[in-house]
Amino acid sequence: TEILFELGLDDELKGVTHECIYPIKALDKAQIISPSFDVNSLNSSEIDKKIRDLSINKKPIFIINSKKVKEIRPDLIISQNLCEVCAPFDREIHQIFSVLGYNPKNLEINPKSVYDIFDSIIVIGREIGNIEKAQLLVNRLTKRIRHIEQILKDFDNDNKVNKQKILCLEWISPFFVASHWVPQMVEIVGGIHRIGKTGAASRVIPI
Repeated sequence: TEILFELGLDDELKGVTHECIYPIKALDKAQIISPSFDVNSLNSSEIDKKIRDLSINKKPIFIINSKKVKEIRPDLIISQNLCEVCAPFDREIHQIFSVLGYNPKNLEINPKSVYDIFDSIIVIGREIGNIEKAQLLVNRLTKRIRHIEQILKDFDNDNKVNKQKILCLEWISPFFVASHWVPQMVEIVGGIHRIGKTGAASRVIPI
């Protein structure tokens, strides 16, 4: 959703999920997918248990708004195949196909590093026919990273500071150590993230 807004495609974007809350204009879009239970009434450990129970019993984690899907009649669905509980997965995509009675193109975006995210921007730009704007966005983001790295390098040369050890968590109870692109983000800003590994799946660590 954020990539589409960055590429100026907010008018073409007709439906989003309950987690598409940025930029603020994304909240004005039709919400076609929501959790199958009230997450606001549960704490972190209760949500984790609920999701595990649903998965074990092969019950849906997400609910499709069939009426909205039929109204939109999408030509393209952009989805992920990286995390079954974070966002719509294979099951939800096939449910949408069933509701529509036809199969719109499904573009799966599964970045595992910061630069995979940049590649995803190019893939989306190519798919929607605006590769030039996608490349400009990637160039701008890459330039920002290089700028941060140079500032940190200059600061380190002048001050010889020790790098901070940082722990990034995706979930509190149980502790889920953030991986995928998060350790790389920590490294870019001069930190050390020893438990998570760039490109790896996030995982539970025992207390």
